[in-house]
Amino acid sequence: MPFLKSNLPNFFSIIRIISIPYIALLALNEEYKCYIVCALLFLLSSLTDYLDGYLARKMGVVSKLGANLDLVADKLLVISCLIILCILFRDPFIYIPTFIIFFREMYITWIRIISEWNPQLKIIRVNFSGKLKTALQMIAIFILFVSLHPSTYSFSIEVLGKILLWIALAQTIISLTHYLLDRSRWYKNMFLKLVISIYNLRAKSIK
Repeated sequence: MPFLKSNLPNFFSIIRIISIPYIALLALNEEYKCYIVCALLFLLSSLTDYLDGYLARKMGVVSKLGANLDLVADKLLVISCLIILCILFRDPFIYIPTFIIFFREMYITWIRIISEWNPQLKIIRVNFSGKLKTALQMIAIFILFVSLHPSTYSFSIEVLGKILLWIALAQTIISLTHYLLDRSRWYKNMFLKLVISIYNLRAKSIK
């Protein structure tokens, strides 16, 4: 079935998006508060992030739609779960990373959308720094969900989750810096090409 084969990786990206309201329901609803199930559901959703990319490459069905859907699903899952954790913990040590991570993701997404539609701009590609950032964020969120459950609660687990979240924040800033530096080099090259073009035109006019 060609249709199923070409869309199977996208199916896993969609699963990540669909899982978000269920995670929110299990975490925030007074009747269902079951943080271990939240943690496991989040973990399974996070694993699909690596599964969809692997399948797309393995099956030879890598596409622009799939790549963009993968990125959107990642950001929605991470940001939504961080907001849920902010509501549950009410802790500045979670508020601050969430705020910065949110605006970093919105900025990069905005730049990526502009790059996709404007051929004059360099398209932002996902690099190792960005992938590491996402992995650290997901690990921190998983541990924080686990720390909320009464049977598994431990102050040390909660602290570990918060420390990992701040490490993820540091990697988020590093990743943003890499993207900005990469784009600045591109703008510098474009400026140099423009100067050379003007110089060549002037030289021809003098001749």
